[in-house]
Amino acid sequence: MVRSPNRFLGLFLAIFAFALPSCGGGGGGSEGAGQGLVLLSLSAAGVDNAFLNERLEFRFSEAVDPATIGGASIQVREGPSFGASVPGVFITQGATVIFEPQLASLCDQSDSGFKPSTRYRVQLMGFPEEFAVRNSSGQALSSTQTYEFFTRADTDPDKYADQIPGVGPNVVAASPAHGDQAVPVVGGNRIELTISENLNPCTVNADTVLIHVYELGDPAVNAVAPNGKTSGFSSDGTNGGSTADQAPADPTTWGSVGTTSYASDPLRILCDIHVEQDFNGTRIVAIPLLGAANGAPRFPENAMVVVQLTFGIEDFGNQAMTPTTISFTTENLAPSNSAYTIENEGETEYDTAATTAAVNPDPRAPSRVQAYMLFAGDGDNGIDQLSPSLPETPASGCTLPRQPNDGTADDFQPVADVTLDTGATFNTCPNGTDGSEAVVWEFNTFRIGAGITVRVVGVNPAILLVQGDVLIESGGRLLVRGDGAGGSPRSAGASGTSYTSAKASAGGIGVAGAGNGGTAIDPGQNAKYGNDGFAGLGSPDYDPTMTDNGIGEAGEGTGLAGQPTGATSSSSPWDGSSAGGGGAGHATVGQDGQANDNGNNFKLQLAPRGDGGTTYERAGNSNDKLQMPEAGSGGGAAGFTNSRPFSTSSSYEASGGAGGAGGGFLDITSSGDINILGTLDAAGSPGGAGAGWNNYYASAGGGGGSGGGLRLLTPNKILLAPTTVVTAAGGKGGTGANPNIGASARNDGGDGGNGRIVMETGDSIVTNLAAANVTPADGSVGFFRGTFDAARFQGGGLQPKAVTLPITIGNYAGFNPTFVEPVAADFICGVPVAASPGIGQTAIVVEVRGSQMLPDGTLDAGSTTDYVTLGYFTDSGIENDPNWNFAKPPAAAWVPPADNGGGDGFAALNALAGGDGFEFLEVRFTFLLPATVGPFDPGAFIDDWTIRFSHDN
Repeated sequence: MVRSPNRFLGLFLAIFAFALPSCGGGGGGSEGAGQGLVLLSLSAAGVDNAFLNERLEFRFSEAVDPATIGGASIQVREGPSFGASVPGVFITQGATVIFEPQLASLCDQSDSGFKPSTRYRVQLMGFPEEFAVRNSSGQALSSTQTYEFFTRADTDPDKYADQIPGVGPNVVAASPAHGDQAVPVVGGNRIELTISENLNPCTVNADTVLIHVYELGDPAVNAVAPNGKTSGFSSDGTNGGSTADQAPADPTTWGSVGTTSYASDPLRILCDIHVEQDFNGTRIVAIPLLGAANGAPRFPENAMVVVQLTFGIEDFGNQAMTPTTISFTTENLAPSNSAYTIENEGETEYDTAATTAAVNPDPRAPSRVQAYMLFAGDGDNGIDQLSPSLPETPASGCTLPRQPNDGTADDFQPVADVTLDTGATFNTCPNGTDGSEAVVWEFNTFRIGAGITVRVVGVNPAILLVQGDVLIESGGRLLVRGDGAGGSPRSAGASGTSYTSAKASAGGIGVAGAGNGGTAIDPGQNAKYGNDGFAGLGSPDYDPTMTDNGIGEAGEGTGLAGQPTGATSSSSPWDGSSAGGGGAGHATVGQDGQANDNGNNFKLQLAPRGDGGTTYERAGNSNDKLQMPEAGSGGGAAGFTNSRPFSTSSSYEASGGAGGAGGGFLDITSSGDINILGTLDAAGSPGGAGAGWNNYYASAGGGGGSGGGLRLLTPNKILLAPTTVVTAAGGKGGTGANPNIGASARNDGGDGGNGRIVMETGDSIVTNLAAANVTPADGSVGFFRGTFDAARFQGGGLQPKAVTLPITIGNYAGFNPTFVEPVAADFICGVPVAASPGIGQTAIVVEVRGSQMLPDGTLDAGSTTDYVTLGYFTDSGIENDPNWNFAKPPAAAWVPPADNGGGDGFAALNALAGGDGFEFLEVRFTFLLPATVGPFDPGAFIDDWTIRFSHDN
C-alpha cells in the first residue's frame, strides 16, 4: 500500500528547510557559532496511514548530541500536546535519530506503543527551551517544531510493516535445545525460542505452540546424561548404557525400552505462552503453570517434552511459520515426598454453593473455616425462590428433595402475587432446622410490598429462614390459608344445596398442615349425617394421608358433624331443620353447632347438634411455645334435611353446609428485625351456609375451622403497627337457612377455636403490640411472648459444612501422588467450649474425594470418586487440642451423606486410584453442633491442614 503524506504539510517542510535563517551567534553563548541545528526530514510527518510498528526517523543537518535525545526533547504523544507519551526507545546515529515504538506482545495491542486509528503528535524542542535537541557543539534546534501522523486501522491487513518481506519466520535458537538430555527440573523452568523476525502476537497461543509429554522415562533407570544429571532414558536399548550419543530420530519418541509412551494421547503441559519482542529480536516464551506441590512451576520430571510450532504462527506480514518440532528430556529425580497445606486465608478456594460454614473473609471466621448454628439459614435458597430448599432427601425415602444452593444470596421481594408451594405429598423426613415435617425456605432478606399477596399452599407446614430483615408493608399480605384466589385451594366450606340440585357440599381444603373441613352428605346417599372435619397437624389424631375423617371425640380438635332430620312416613308430613356442624378446636375450644327448637304447627325432627372440638397441643410443645409446628383442624359438616308438605306426597331435600378448613402453620425466623405492618393470616376458614326451599325445610351451617399456628422468632426486634393484622383466629360457623316458621332461630354451625401465635425477641418486647390487631391477643389463650429461645432449633442438626473447590495436587497427568494418612499434628483446629458436643463426642468430620487429570491439565470429571471418610475430631476438653480419630464417626453421631462411598481413609482413596493417583482433591469439613449452642456462639474450627503424599515426579 502506498503512503499518502499530506502534500501541503510536505510543501511547508520544503519551504521551511530552504528558508531557515542562520542562527549565528545571536542565540547566546549556549548556542555556539555556526548556522545551528536544522531538522531536514521526519519520515512519518503528515502520513495518514502509518504502520503500527512504524520507526520514526529524524534526519538533522549535522550530528546531534546523544545526551540531549530523549522523551523530554523529542516528545511522541498520543493525541494533543498533553496526550499520553508513547513508550519506546531512541537510537542516535550521528545526524540521524530513530524512535522505535514498543511492539505489541499481547493480542489486544494494549501494550503496543502505537495503537490503531490514532492521531499522534511529535514535538521537537528547540531554542530557547532548556531541554532542546542540540548538536555536538551545544547549539539548539532553532525553534520548537510540531508534526502529526495517523495510524492504520485495526482491520487493515497491512497494519504492520513486515520486518523481512516475503519470508516466513523460523526458529534460530532454542533453550532447551533439541536433543538435550536430563534438563534440570527446578523452579523457574522455561522454554525460550528465538525467532528470525517479529511475530503477530495474536497468532502465538496454546493452539499454535503445542507442548506435551510424549514419553516418561523408566523411573528405575538412572543413566548418567552428559550434563551429569540422571536420566530414565538410555541410548543403547538396555536402560543401562550411556546417553551421550542419544538424540531422537523421531522427535516424538526417544526410542528407549522401558519407557511409557503417550504418543497416541500425549499429556499436555499447561504453560503461559507469550511473545517478548522488540525491533532487535523476538522470543516465544513458555513458562509451566504447574509444578511441585506448594512450589514454583517447573517441568515434569523424567519426561520427554515435545514442543511443536505450527504454521498458524505468522509474522507481521502474515507469512506463516515454518513448522518446527523440538524435543528434550528432563532429569529423573529420586522418589520424593511433598505436602500441600490447605490455607483458609484465600489460598484455598471453597465451593460457595455447597458451603454453609463461615469461611475467611467472613468476619466471624478470619483465617479459618468455622461452624455457626446458622439458625436463620444461609441466605441461599437455590435457583428457584418459590421452591423450598429443605429438607434434604436421604435414602430413607423422603418425598421432598432439597434444592441445592447456587452460590447467590436470595432477596425475596416479589413484584406480583406469588405462591410458595410446600408440596402435594406429605413430607416423611425431618428437616434440619427444628426436626419437624416443615419444609424450609432460606432467604437473605424477605419483603412483601404494598398490594402484593404471597400465599403458602401445599400440604406441609412452612418455615422461612431469613438472615436479614423481614418486612411486610402496610397493604402487603402473607396468607397461610387458602382463599380461593391465585390458584390456591378453597378453604371455606361449600354452602348446602337444595331441592333438585341437592348434592354433597365439599369441605374446605387446608394448606400448610391444616385439616380439611368435613364434607356434607347428599341426601340421596341416605347417610346418617354429615362428615366430621379432619384433624390438623399437631392434633393427636392427625392423619397425613387424610383418607378418613378425624374421629371427633373429646380433645381431638375436629368439629363433629351435625346430624340430619328426615321424613319417615308419607302419612306424617313435617318440616325439618338439621343441626349445625361443630367448630374445630385448637388452642381454644371450638363451639358446638346449633340445634334450636323451631316452633309449632308442624311435626319437627331435630338431630343432635355437632360438638365443637376441644383444645390440643402437640407433644413437646411445652408452655405454648410451639417447639414443633401445629396447624388448625377442620370444622364438621351439617346434616341434611328431607321434608314433605301437607299437599303432596313428594319429599324435598337439602344438604347442609360443609366444614371450613383449619389455618396452616408458618414460622418466620430472622437474624434481623421482623417488621409486620400489613397482614399475616393463618386463621381458620368459615363453614358453609345451609340451604332451604319454599319455607318447607332448612339445613344448617357447617362448623368453622380452627386457627393455625404462627411463630415469629428473632434475637432482635419485632415491630408491629396500627395497620398490622396477625391472626390465627378460628373460622366462623356457617349460617343456617331459615326454617318454615319465620320467627324460629336458624341452626348455625359452631365457630372454630383460635390457634396459636408465638412471638420471641431478644428482650421479649414486641413494639406496638397493643396497637395492632392480633388474634389471639397478648394475655389470652393461644398467645405466647418471650425471649428468643435458640434451643428450639436443632443446633448440630444443621451440620454446617465447608467444601473446597478441586485442589491441584499433581504437576500433570501422571503425577500419581500416594497420600499418607494424617495425624493430629497435621491439623490446626479447635472446639470452643460453647460448641462442645461433650467430652469425647464428635465435633468435626473430614472427608475427601479425588479426581484425575486430563492430558490438558484439567480435571477429568468422569474419574471423580465418592467421598471417603478420612477421620474425625472429638472434644478433649482442651479447645486447641481435640482428639484425632482415624476412622468413621459413630453412627449415632453422624450419618454419612449419600455421596460418601463408605471407604475409610486415604488408603481407600489410593485404592480407588488403581495406581494412577489423583491429581485433584476435594475436601469436605462437617461440623456437628450441640443442641445447646447459641446462634452467636463460635463453633468448631480448622485453621489449616497439611496433606502429605509421596510421588515419582
